[in-house]
Amino acid sequence: MVGRASRRAAAVRIASDVTNRPMHFHRLRIPLRRSTQLMKRQQRNWLPARWLLALIICLVQPAAVRAQLLYSTNSDGVSVTVVGFTGRPTTLVIPSTVSNLTVTAIGDGALSNAPAATVVLPATIGTLCSFSFANSLVRNLTLPTGITNIGDHAFFSCRSLTNIQVPGSVAVLGDSAFESCSSLTTVTLSDGVGSMGSRCFATCTSLSTLAIPGSVGDVGDFAFLNCGRLGQVTLGEGLSSIGAWAFQNCPLKGILLPASLEEWGVGALVAPNLEVAANPLKSIQVAPGSPHFASVDGVLYDADKAVLLSYPGGRTGPFVVPSGVTTLGPYAFASCRGLQKVTLPDSLTDLGSWTFLSCPLTNINFPPGLTSIGAGVFSSTTLTRLTLPEGMISLGSYAFLKSSLRTIQLPSTLTSIGSFAFDACLSLTNVVIPDAVTSIGIDAFVDCRSLSHVTLPKGLTEIATRTFFNCPALVNVTVPSSVTLVDGSAFGTCPKLTGVYFEGDAPLTAPDAFTGASLARLYYFPGASGWTSPFAGRSALLWNPSITPASDGSSIATNQQFTLQITGTASIPLTIQATTNPVTGPWIPFQSLNLAGGKILLSDGSQQLHPNRFYRVIHP
Repeated sequence: MVGRASRRAAAVRIASDVTNRPMHFHRLRIPLRRSTQLMKRQQRNWLPARWLLALIICLVQPAAVRAQLLYSTNSDGVSVTVVGFTGRPTTLVIPSTVSNLTVTAIGDGALSNAPAATVVLPATIGTLCSFSFANSLVRNLTLPTGITNIGDHAFFSCRSLTNIQVPGSVAVLGDSAFESCSSLTTVTLSDGVGSMGSRCFATCTSLSTLAIPGSVGDVGDFAFLNCGRLGQVTLGEGLSSIGAWAFQNCPLKGILLPASLEEWGVGALVAPNLEVAANPLKSIQVAPGSPHFASVDGVLYDADKAVLLSYPGGRTGPFVVPSGVTTLGPYAFASCRGLQKVTLPDSLTDLGSWTFLSCPLTNINFPPGLTSIGAGVFSSTTLTRLTLPEGMISLGSYAFLKSSLRTIQLPSTLTSIGSFAFDACLSLTNVVIPDAVTSIGIDAFVDCRSLSHVTLPKGLTEIATRTFFNCPALVNVTVPSSVTLVDGSAFGTCPKLTGVYFEGDAPLTAPDAFTGASLARLYYFPGASGWTSPFAGRSALLWNPSITPASDGSSIATNQQFTLQITGTASIPLTIQATTNPVTGPWIPFQSLNLAGGKILLSDGSQQLHPNRFYRVIHP
């Protein structure tokens, strides 16, 4: 598309006239003094013949129009499209014809940013192209009854437009056609209007009521997103589809779904921007005779009542999911700010995804048939403690993203933890991952600011990218021998991480695996291969302590004091534990130290209390 500056250019190259007869540049009578200058600029300023036609047409129009509008001939040769304007008109009157050519369309961006408050369109206009009036100051406009297409972003951000009546001849309301028309208070959709594109009326913050006729087959995704005053919507019988997030953040007082409705978009009524006191939605109803949906006590289900699709966001108090429900739909309870307790039936096998997003839950049960927690199910919830049941095998991505979890007990049957599963769980302090887990996704524990201890499973093969990135409380980690890859920033920005203990051979390790963990030392055990120091930018030491009675004979009890000798690589950290029963324990921490100089004598003055005592050395 040629820019507006080019439309105003003085130099024009002639390719053909309106009858397509060849014309030549030398036929223009141009003063010699100007022709040289024009020829030097012609390559950069030449425009197609249709622009010459625009100038010719302007010469025969009244002065007001000639100064304001530019046209382009359509391919049919008998009609033109408005393609631009000049000056700063306060009123634009679009003629029905120019030089016997019918004006049928407003072109892409033709009147965008126009200052005119009043625009008069002729009955011949059939199409408003993309961005045709975008960001203009139009306030008064009547759409002609024969118009058939309103293009994408046609009236985008026309902030002065207060009302619009869409004729029944319109087959398509394009994507974002009236998005961000913040002064639009009245929209009349005539019977006959066809589909409504995505974000069609999004962020029309003054719109309070709307009736959608049955001729509208589809309401697009995000169609009324953030219409913060839209409290009443009437859906006509004939509507077949409501897109995802269609009424997100709309303060609807209630809604009646027509029996003709066949498709329900995820999150269609979710209102994350509304606190419970500001969300009036208490009931979702379905017209009698619907073959696809049902409403029970104002809660939306599929026709068989096996899938709970949407719970009204303005309700408060506990809720018991009816027996027979097997599935919770995506975002079914999302942003239900008054929901603190949910009881799930034994029939439930699928929790869906993002189901309880931003719910202030304090209590929930898990049915025995539940085997997985889907993506984002408990994201941003207020649950602080959870014990997941045996039989559960997977946690989906974002399962507990930004939740308030402090502790969680994972079942021994768990085999996988999805990406971002515990991302930004700021209060989580300790996690023991069962040995059956073989896969932990990227960023699984990123930004867990309080996580000080984690036990990795014996079958884990990879510590993925950013798994423990920015865990500032993490001090020590033991990496099982099954791990063959430590990926980029796996332990990045863990400033307190001092010891990483590898139980096997040196894994393939990204150079930046420990970036931002400047205190970290890597330790490996006797018999392991592939280790060098430095390794991945950090020093690597053999962790090889040996504990024996003192060689000088002081290991023999003297005044009930027993002395041990510990040797090994200098500076390796040790934790000494003691017990009176090495089979049943418990092993009690006795002393923690660094093996300075590679040798230390350890005395236990409590032998008089424990005549039979055993010792062992472990890493921190």
